Amino acid sequence: MKIVILTGSPHHPGTSEQLADAFEKAVRENGHQVYRFDAGRRASEFSLLQLEDERPGMEVAVRPDDVVENEVLPKLIEADLVV
Repeated sequence: MKIVILTGSPHHPGTSEQLADAFEKAVRENGHQVYRFDAGRRASEFSLLQLEDERPGMEVAVRPDDVVENEVLPKLIEADLVV
C-alpha cells in the first residue's frame, strides 16, 4: 500500500510529529511504502497563496520549483491512503 503522511506543525518535536512518527514506523514495519511531507518545516519550499476578498477570481502563479506541485501532488494521486 502507498501511504502519504502530511503534517503541518512547525513544532519540533511536537505531539503531531510524534504521532506521525509512530504511525510511519508501524506502517513501514508492515511493508508499506511511505511518503511523508512535513509542511510546517518545509514552508520555504512551496508557494503560500493568499487571495484577498476584494479580488475575486484573481489568478495566482505558482513558482515553477514549487515542491507541492512537483513532489507532493504526484504522491497524493498515487496514494492508497492519506493521513
